[in-house]
Amino acid sequence: MSQISLAMVLLARVFGPCNDPCIVLHNPGGHVAWFEAAARAAKAAQLQIVINGFCGSSCMTLASEARPYVCITPRAEFAYHRTNYGDPIPLGRDLDGWIRARGGYPPFRGVPGLMSYDAARAFWPTCGPRPSEGLNEQ
Repeated sequence: MSQISLAMVLLARVFGPCNDPCIVLHNPGGHVAWFEAAARAAKAAQLQIVINGFCGSSCMTLASEARPYVCITPRAEFAYHRTNYGDPIPLGRDLDGWIRARGGYPPFRGVPGLMSYDAARAFWPTCGPRPSEGLNEQ
């Protein structure tokens, strides 16, 4: 199976069917390991992911791990909390620091913390008018 095919299969498991770019309109998260595997595969295949809506919990983990192949639109909003094991969701050091500076990770099944588009622009690039171009070039 090619890198692109594997990435598409793993992205479909967490987001449903998508193309390149894979556009996320609303995703509440899910099993962290599945999102991490999809992020690694998308990064290896250099597939672009566009966050164009709500991206919660494990979706935020994927967006963190798949940088720089992720861009965001003004509709992007991220949610974060602790895992069901009590640990923070896995994120890059910069995102983790931002969250901890604002009170830390809320408990699992509690009200999640939110990161707006305005805040997220410090961590991800904004998608251009044609987001499928530019970020996947070798």
